Amino acid sequence: MKKAFVTSVIALTTVMCTGTISAQDQTYVSEGVSIGKTENGNGLSLNVNGLILEITDKVIDSNNDNSTSEYSFSYKHKKPRRRYESKVSSAEFGFNHFSTSSYALYPDHPGFMDMRMGRSFHYAANLFEAGTGIDRMGIIGLSTALRLTWNQLFFDGPYSITYQDGKLQPVELGDRIEKSKLKTWGVQVPLYLDLNIKKASISLGGYGGIIISSKTKMKSPKVKDNMRYVNPFEYGLSARLAWDEMSLFVNYPLSNFFEDNRGLDSRMITVGIGF
Repeated sequence: MKKAFVTSVIALTTVMCTGTISAQDQTYVSEGVSIGKTENGNGLSLNVNGLILEITDKVIDSNNDNSTSEYSFSYKHKKPRRRYESKVSSAEFGFNHFSTSSYALYPDHPGFMDMRMGRSFHYAANLFEAGTGIDRMGIIGLSTALRLTWNQLFFDGPYSITYQDGKLQPVELGDRIEKSKLKTWGVQVPLYLDLNIKKASISLGGYGGIIISSKTKMKSPKVKDNMRYVNPFEYGLSARLAWDEMSLFVNYPLSNFFEDNRGLDSRMITVGIGF
């Protein structure tokens, strides 16, 4: 810092003597150090990491063709605005809990959409992320991202699902099936209002996204099938509690997992950790 300041003063003195900087020009001596004209154009300004020294030429006596002037020195501190880092985790891993309100339309197959939370996983990875501070100190900010999401729901019982006659239909698989699951992947955009306290942060907001693909998969024998009636649009509320580079999150959907009037009113709640 001291070396940079001394170098800058020497450069400033040289510029004053040569007068080679125009009102629009700015010379960068080193990182965080610059020299340029003052705002009124009557002097030179030296900026060292936000500490600004200004030397201006002030006319104190003007008499016809003769004038007398003197240099005046002033300084001020202008703290640079900190770059705000997005609080959206670059990668996530979590567990999905599938909640179905009623099986009234399926009296012969109650609970066919019950899932094993311990094997129903959520993954997410950002393609792009951005953040901006609302205040100069970066205590309050906004964070967003464009991310890919993968979800799987592992059936608890020997069931799968299909579509028939405009609504979802359960499929009984029997004991020969080793596993049955429903998988989706899509694109999601979260938006958070952040409150930052040193290394900790609390983020509240929501998300919206598009489900691009949904499939059912069974093993033994291995069978895959594209799944219809999954709602292509998803949106909901989200909350995060972060410390340094790690966070805990919960996503609560406001949209139905399946399209409306397809037989089930269901939600996929996700909890997990982010990095």
